[in-house]
Amino acid sequence: MQRSRRSVFMIAALMAIAGARVAPAQEYKLIYSWVGKTGIYEPGSPMVFDSQGNLYGTLAGGVFKLSPPSEAGGQWTEEVLIDSTGPSVRLPSHGLLFDAKGNLYGLSTVEGQVEGQYVSGYIAEVSPPSTSGGAWTSQILYLFPDDPTQTTICEFPQSYLTMDSQGNLYGTCTNVGATNLGGVYKLSPPSQAGGQWTQQLLHAFANDGVDGNGPGPEAGLIFDAQGNLYGTTENGGSDNAGVVFELSPSTGGEWTEAILYTFKFGGPATPMGALVFDHQGSLYTTTSAGGVTATGGGASGGVIELSPPANQGSEWTLTQVYGFMGRATDGSGPAAGVLFDPAGNIWGTTFHGGPYYSSGPANTDGVLFELMPQGGGGWKEVVRHFFGAPGDVFAVNYPLVIDSKGNIYGGGSGCSPTGCTGIFEYMNSASTLAPSIAASGLVNGASFAQGGIVPGEIATVFGMDLTSSSGINLTSGLPLVTTFLDASVIVDGKAAPLFAIDNVNGQQQINFQVPWEVGAESTASISVTSGGASSSTVEVPVLAAQPGIINYSAAGGNFGVILHSDYQLADSAHPVMAGETVLIYCTGLGAVSSPPADGAAATGQSTLVMPKVTIGGADAPVSFSGLAPDFVGLNQVNVQVPSGLKAGNKAVVITSGGVSSNAVLVPVG
Repeated sequence: MQRSRRSVFMIAALMAIAGARVAPAQEYKLIYSWVGKTGIYEPGSPMVFDSQGNLYGTLAGGVFKLSPPSEAGGQWTEEVLIDSTGPSVRLPSHGLLFDAKGNLYGLSTVEGQVEGQYVSGYIAEVSPPSTSGGAWTSQILYLFPDDPTQTTICEFPQSYLTMDSQGNLYGTCTNVGATNLGGVYKLSPPSQAGGQWTQQLLHAFANDGVDGNGPGPEAGLIFDAQGNLYGTTENGGSDNAGVVFELSPSTGGEWTEAILYTFKFGGPATPMGALVFDHQGSLYTTTSAGGVTATGGGASGGVIELSPPANQGSEWTLTQVYGFMGRATDGSGPAAGVLFDPAGNIWGTTFHGGPYYSSGPANTDGVLFELMPQGGGGWKEVVRHFFGAPGDVFAVNYPLVIDSKGNIYGGGSGCSPTGCTGIFEYMNSASTLAPSIAASGLVNGASFAQGGIVPGEIATVFGMDLTSSSGINLTSGLPLVTTFLDASVIVDGKAAPLFAIDNVNGQQQINFQVPWEVGAESTASISVTSGGASSSTVEVPVLAAQPGIINYSAAGGNFGVILHSDYQLADSAHPVMAGETVLIYCTGLGAVSSPPADGAAATGQSTLVMPKVTIGGADAPVSFSGLAPDFVGLNQVNVQVPSGLKAGNKAVVITSGGVSSNAVLVPVG
């Protein structure tokens, strides 16, 4: 069968988503300034890196790309990808993120007439050219209304955006109906090209002395590995000092809120930044008020850690990591969250404080700080830079970003006698920690089943310090590369082909193909190298088969990537019917006739063992089992849907060599 481009991309995207430290030599510098240039930099962070190390952000009049110099000591170069010339151009004003196709998404909080409607903001997409040398283009995806009678949707969007693995966008708003307590929304893309994005109100905050309200100025949301959302509000709770909340999806598409922590005045209060996870599942952010300094005085805001409780449902435990002292030697009033570097140190900025701090109208010089964990417990703060000297930036009140080498970047806005608009880099050459593979961290890439690896399959390794990059990073081209973002997976001394390297909210994984050659062995040795350091070697059994069906989450269930013969995804709108042949995509079916080279595209080679498939507990006759043409490590099993099944979602299971796959759902009509 000839495979369509749509099905190829869909499956590839689902698979991908599926000690002592040496004192570092570090350096601060402005890498680009807009002083004297057209346009004013709007530091609507988070700015974002692509896999080639280019930095993207927003201008008041456009979207820019900064490319690093080709030689050490060279200049970064700016390219305006798209500007606001022309009445039909609509651009995000702050905050950018990439999707898997290389499109950029951002938010505009501009109010007024847009496309014939009076709106309170909109979401825009900026897309790269389809041909080399072409122009980038922009389009509005969703318009937020300005209508107080609308009580079931968010208006006046506020936070920068977060995207899930299915391409849905999430954010916070300040208004739901006539209230200004705020809410959390989800925007879902259309099922067909040209359709409309749709909004779902996930939660409306309440003024009841328990719930939060007033989401932080730019505090975005984050996901955990289970698909739950986390965020902060700067108000609400018993003291109106803010809360940390969790939103969990449930069957039927509803989301349930849980208050994880309620801030109280007298201690750290009024969280302003987004949250970030560490490797142990604790949350970190900043507070703009309260807390104590190391000398026992009152702090001018600080950095906090929230640790999960031993008993589910209990309040999380707050620990102050650091309380800012203000004055000329320290920062005060952080206005953004923090990030971790590869060595486990915390980086952030404050909006006030430092020797250039003024009580005048600007009043916003601030500092760049680093917090380093100490062997006996606690953290040590080092101010790495004071903002606001002549010719320097100030007003750095949006999140920092980090590149694949652990260097820190941010931007400052405005220009005055004490500061200029631009972007800074802080060279952070702190020693990178050696990567480590998690216990039971080698799994089937589709089902996450443990126990061993199968020759030729798509596998996943979970661990710590696997990469210093962030986000979902996909390799490109065939054959697959064996080194990506300065990382490799070594199987029996050979670098394995790589699909993706992910680091989302501190959850790190590498998706790779198990080399076919391991089939001749009973065990295999696996290690990870990253940034020149190597993990310990892990010995795992080599299995004949361990089927895992590629799957995705929808409507509270895990559905298989199962296609009709025309390559249309089988879903609730397109259920499978008795008697038709459908294509099940999986991995881990084991040996095939004439296996292709590692990392090379398959040509439909058949598996040596024919698996058994059941749908709804009934046998589904198998007409083909082998490698999916044009893919690496992906199995395709063609089966006939059995008759006699009642309509509804039915479990699909593949069994090979006595080993059964994960059970996934398929809608039956």
